[in-house]
Amino acid sequence: MEDIQEHEFNTVIADKRSKLVSIKDECLDMSVKYSKMSTRLKKMADAFEILISVLGTANIGLIVSGLTIPPLLIGGAISSGISFVLSQIYRSSRINYKIERYDITSKQYNELARHIMSVMSKNNLTATQYSYFLDEINMQISFIADAQI
Repeated sequence: MEDIQEHEFNTVIADKRSKLVSIKDECLDMSVKYSKMSTRLKKMADAFEILISVLGTANIGLIVSGLTIPPLLIGGAISSGISFVLSQIYRSSRINYKIERYDITSKQYNELARHIMSVMSKNNLTATQYSYFLDEINMQISFIADAQI
C-alpha cells in the first residue's frame, strides 16, 4: 500500500515538473518572439529616421538651388511636406515606446524561464511546493501579459 502511495506521489511530482518544463519552453518561445518583434520595429524606426533625414537634406539642397532655379523651390516644398508627414506618422505610431515594451517583455519572459530552471534544479521539492510554485509562475505570466497590454 505504501508503495502505491509513493508511486502516486512521484507521479504527481513528475506531472508538475513536466508542466513547469512546458511553461519554461513557452516562456523562452515568447522571449524570442518579442525579441524578434523588437528587432523588426528597430529596423523600421531606423528606416523612418533615415528617410526623414534624407528628405530634410534634399529639402535644404533644393531650396538653396531654388534661389537660382525657381522651379526647384517646388521640389523643396514637396520634400519638406513629405518629411513632415513622415515625421508625424513616426511620432504618432510611438515606435520607440513599442520597442522598449517588447524588449522589456522579452527580458521578463527570459528571466522567468531562468527562474523556473533554477527552482527545478532542486530535486527535494514536495508536491505542495510545486503547486505553490506553479501558482506563482502563472501569476507572474499574467503580470507580464497585463503589462504588455
